[in-house]
Amino acid sequence: MTDVNQPLKGRTVLVTRAIEQAQETVSLLESLGARVLCVPMIKIVPPDSWQAVDRAIDQLASYHYLIFTSANGVKFFFERLNDYLHKDLSKLTAAKICAIGEATARTLKNFAINANLIATDARAEGLLSAIIENAGGEENIAGLRFLLPRAQAARDLLPLELGKLGATVDDLTVYQTVSTTANREALVEQLAQGKIDVVMFTSPSTIHHFVALIGQENLSGLMQTVWAACIGSVTAATAREYHLQNLIQPPVYSAAALIESIVAAFTK
Repeated sequence: MTDVNQPLKGRTVLVTRAIEQAQETVSLLESLGARVLCVPMIKIVPPDSWQAVDRAIDQLASYHYLIFTSANGVKFFFERLNDYLHKDLSKLTAAKICAIGEATARTLKNFAINANLIATDARAEGLLSAIIENAGGEENIAGLRFLLPRAQAARDLLPLELGKLGATVDDLTVYQTVSTTANREALVEQLAQGKIDVVMFTSPSTIHHFVALIGQENLSGLMQTVWAACIGSVTAATAREYHLQNLIQPPVYSAAALIESIVAAFTK
């Protein structure tokens, strides 16, 4: 019988997100009784060059919207602006501050910034719709300038669609993800022996690096009985591209909601 207070007791969850973001997730899983293996597939680092970002910061007064699509985008942008350039955003721009999801909005508040617009649909599609509505319709997007500080190799949907409507979008890299030096042999052994019940994927990059680490030729065999828990439709779509089965995908794009869905999968 499942322990209602520790519904994940006896289950092992592999957490693949960057170590600096994993602590809260690990604590919550452990409070629910799970054994947690924290094996980051990626680490988050600054861009190779800040030149384009610094140039945009010098021109902040020219932007109508400043868009943040992740907590990491907020952190790296404001650390650059505050700690290295010693500039105060409130004195530099009257742009509307937009955020995808509550987690991004909360991170903005850590820098004493309140989002003017929060897209509850935490996807690029949801933020695009929210921006268009905020602007009063597609016909009002033409001529607007958008600054989009985000990850390298992020989805192109937002800048492409805004560009089609006549906007100018400066899509800038403020951070990038790189592979970590995870112990492949130990991880493969745990999977092969059936000691891992769930692998949590919090971004497409965690999946790409996971597959690269264990080998695509080994993927179907090692993951045959393992749940793949994915934040968001884009991450889940990446899992399907690699033919991962047993997908868990919550309706809300957050780590807490993903853990709730994992609990639900094991307590049905």
